Amino acid sequence: MKILADTHTFLWWLAGDARLSKRAEEVMADSAHQRLVSLISLWEIAIKFRFERLSASGLTLPEIVFELQRQQFTLVPLHPEDLLRLDNLPAMHRDPFDRLLIVQALNQKATLLTADSLMVQYPVPTLW
Repeated sequence: MKILADTHTFLWWLAGDARLSKRAEEVMADSAHQRLVSLISLWEIAIKFRFERLSASGLTLPEIVFELQRQQFTLVPLHPEDLLRLDNLPAMHRDPFDRLLIVQALNQKATLLTADSLMVQYPVPTLW
């Protein structure tokens, strides 16, 4: 299965947070799945760290990037096609980072691993 972890899912996975569902934990742990993390998530984390709007159980941005590589997640860059598709995405969710993750999941033909009730309203396969 090809999955794109949303930002909180990825952080909860790294931190061993109990908010991660059992199914999400199983998928994240199984390297047989193609596990994707977006550059958008790293950008969101960096911005929120900078403005002290995010706590990641003591993890720093360099540690998060290191774990991304060590655990062999695939980093998804932002492509012009993502921005073009973003323009046609219904405005049910106002968070720009989440909206970009939705279009990236669609463009990557990936299942979005998320607990966000707004994100699951879009026509993108989700799992939690």
